Amino acid sequence: MNASAPAVLRITLAQGTSLEFNQPFTIGRHSACAVCIPESVVSRRHADVFWEEGQWWIQDRQSANGIFIDGQRIERAVLFGTGQIRLGAAGPLLAFDVLRAEVTPVMPVPPDPPKRPESPATTHATTVQLDLDHYKEHYFGKTLDQTAGEHTIMVRRAFARCRSASA
Repeated sequence: MNASAPAVLRITLAQGTSLEFNQPFTIGRHSACAVCIPESVVSRRHADVFWEEGQWWIQDRQSANGIFIDGQRIERAVLFGTGQIRLGAAGPLLAFDVLRAEVTPVMPVPPDPPKRPESPATTHATTVQLDLDHYKEHYFGKTLDQTAGEHTIMVRRAFARCRSASA
């Protein structure tokens, strides 16, 4: 767990009840769960939600029906901004909202470019542009790798939402 203070995470249930958390909690059908949803499609202890590396995460506890975000079953995912979580493919829908705006997904720091012999033609601007081109192709290029990692998939989803919202 990260020592930084967690952002407040608001979970809103289908009937409109909102709960706010600043510490780890469990979602499930069991009455001991902080978010108790007494429906048969929800496992007794369906998912854990916790603060790690400066972000809220949700992790399936090997539930029978799984967790879905944007229609895709996930085992573990970062919760940032606002969104929805479905417990089971057609189960109850939970809305979430991270309330402190300064908390954003942690992006990996790009590695230093390999050392090249200095030449007058090589400028900092050229190096930065090459790095940006690499990341643009990796995250948003036309040849998207379907076996991408979880972080890359989340970045692509966020980008798709931004594009559809501005269209």
